[in-house]
Amino acid sequence: MPKIRRDVLATHIIVPDTNILWDKDKKNSVSADFNAFWERNKSLISIKLIVPEVVLGELQFQQATSAIKLASTVAENLQELSGVAQATYSTRLDNEKIKKQVGVKLNKWVRSL
Repeated sequence: MPKIRRDVLATHIIVPDTNILWDKDKKNSVSADFNAFWERNKSLISIKLIVPEVVLGELQFQQATSAIKLASTVAENLQELSGVAQATYSTRLDNEKIKKQVGVKLNKWVRSL
C-alpha cells in the first residue's frame, strides 16, 4: 500500500500589530489572549515571532505614559501628605527611567519567546 507523503511545514512567521498585543492591564507586557495563543500553538507548528520596532515603540509609549500618570499621582499625593503631616516627603520617580524600564520589560518579553 503506498504511503502518503506530506511536505514538511515551513516555519510560520507571526508579525503582530500593536492592537493585538495591547492589554488594558499595563502590568502585563502584552495581552493574555496573545500569550495564550502563543503557548497553545508553539508546540503544534513551527512558528517564529517578529515584533516590529514600531510596535514595540507604540507599546512602550502607551505603557510608559500610563506609568508616568501614576507617578504624577503619587507625587501629588506626597505633596498633600507633606502638608497634612507638616513634614517633607519626596520620591525619586524619574520619567525617563520609567520609559527605559518599560522598554526593558517589553524586550525581555520578546526574548522570552
